[in-house]
Amino acid sequence: MSIRYSALLCCLIAIFPGVLSAGELSSAKKAELETAALAGSPSAAREVALFHGTKNDKLFEFWSWIGAENGDSICQYNYASILQGKADAYSRARAIYWMKKAAARKVKFAEEALRKMNQSSS
Repeated sequence: MSIRYSALLCCLIAIFPGVLSAGELSSAKKAELETAALAGSPSAAREVALFHGTKNDKLFEFWSWIGAENGDSICQYNYASILQGKADAYSRARAIYWMKKAAARKVKFAEEALRKMNQSSS
């Protein structure tokens, strides 16, 4: 797992101590959450993303994207952070988009990250 994802998860543990309960998901519960996430549940997508966060970067990215689309502010922040670390201009532009969404929902880390992103692009 990359250091970037580890740092994000550590921040989440500090801010939302109960949010990482997904580490103990049964396969039936995981399938149920995945179905709910794909049907639009923000909290289900976040739980699946965080379940994969320490195990599989690609699945963490995928479920963070689903959660961001579903309106979960933590997933919006996580997905923006992932995109921000990519080299292409399209990913960086979308990172700003998702970070703005998370900041608008008062995610403190998103507000700070957005300020830094705006400073570095000026």
